[in-house]
Amino acid sequence: MRRSLMLDPKLAAIGVCGGLLSGLLGVGGGVVMVPLLVLWASYGQRDAHAISLGAIIPISIAGIATYGIAGEVRWWDALALAAGSIVGAQTVNVRRIDRPYAAPPEPPSRRSALQVVHADD
Repeated sequence: MRRSLMLDPKLAAIGVCGGLLSGLLGVGGGVVMVPLLVLWASYGQRDAHAISLGAIIPISIAGIATYGIAGEVRWWDALALAAGSIVGAQTVNVRRIDRPYAAPPEPPSRRSALQVVHADD
């Protein structure tokens, strides 16, 4: 789906909500932006996550600048946290990277759930 380059007011409002909550509570992209992009702006789940991840870059730069000027950034701690996050994300997403557009597995049926329960007896 091709979108216009014109700024969508819904996306700007979602960005403001995400930015305000990010500044106040330290949350934004995953908690606010993704659900609003899916439910209000009609993006697919995958596209909403990709857009949110792209928005995190300028949000993070603004936060680093603000805290950096105040001398509050603990660079070695931040580096360790970033390294661990990258390893964790890559570990979980290896399967999705190999087959990014593969259909998710079918949810178990009631019958298979009952078979699992009875198998434990």
